[in-house]
Formats: sequence, structure tokens, C-alpha cells
Amino acid sequence: ANAEAKHEAKTNPVPVPVPYISTNVDISPKPPTGVESDEEQIREPSSEPTVEFTQFWSLYPNHDYEDAAVREFRRVRRRRVSLVALLQGAQMLRDEHRDPRYIPAAAKWLHDGGWKNRPRPRAPASSSGPVPSRSQQNQDANAALIARYAQEEAQQPQGARKEIGS
Repeated sequence: ANAEAKHEAKTNPVPVPVPYISTNVDISPKPPTGVESDEEQIREPSSEPTVEFTQFWSLYPNHDYEDAAVREFRRVRRRRVSLVALLQGAQMLRDEHRDPRYIPAAAKWLHDGGWKNRPRPRAPASSSGPVPSRSQQNQDANAALIARYAQEEAQQPQGARKEIGS
């Protein structure tokens, strides 16, 4: 009888009530309270810059993503990193005169502990002007080698030269 009841329950499932959903409810997105829908929404910074941050920001060479930099600066300062260390690190980075494309955003630099990095050694200043690129140096070396071979070939007597493949 128990097996028969299980078989009957499988073939005749009990109907499950479906909750009532009202169709006359407006579900269209609405602007946040206090904001007109026609006004352009402006993203406010999550926290205002402090005097300390302003000092740091004036020294740091990459001024991308100021909001994120403010938040990260506050986080780093709460961890008791000295302002002097941050200012010295930013100044050191500024004085390297690197291409700005390769300087990390301040938030990333702060997050990664950039103030702990050692300064990069400065390249020796050349008095003859800019240093040629590696490819230009290779081309110059190849041209000099070809000129030397041409000079050696011109100095050999005509009969002493061997042709390739003979």
C-alpha cells in the first residue's frame, strides 16, 4: 500500500499555489530622490581632499583618478604611514623625469607602497647629444663592416680573389 501511494504521488502531483503578481505596478527606473531626471548627474568625490593630500597631490606627477587617490591616501595614513615618507616618495618619483605614461596613478602607487621604492639611478648625461637607438647603432655597425669589407676587397689583386662556389 505504501509503494502504491508513492507511485500515485508521482503521477498526480499536488498543485502548488502561484503568488499573485499585480500587473498595474510601475517598475520603470526612477532617478534618485532629490534629483531631477533632466539634470545631468555629477559624481561627487567620496571624500574631500585634506591639506595633507593637497601637499602630496602637488608633488605627485600623475594626476589621474583624484577620487581614488584621496580614498587610498586616507587608508594609507590610517595605517600610520608618515606624511614625510609619502611626500619624499612622490618627490622622488617626480624628480626621475620619467615619461608620464609610465608613472602609475597615485591610488595604485599608494596601494602598492610606492613610497618604499628606491630611486632609480640617473642615466649618465652625454655631452654629444642624444644617444642613438639600438637599431641605429646596429645599422651604423653594419655599414662600417660593409665599408671595411669593400676596402679589403679593393686591396686584393684581381687574380687572388676566389669566387663563391669555385
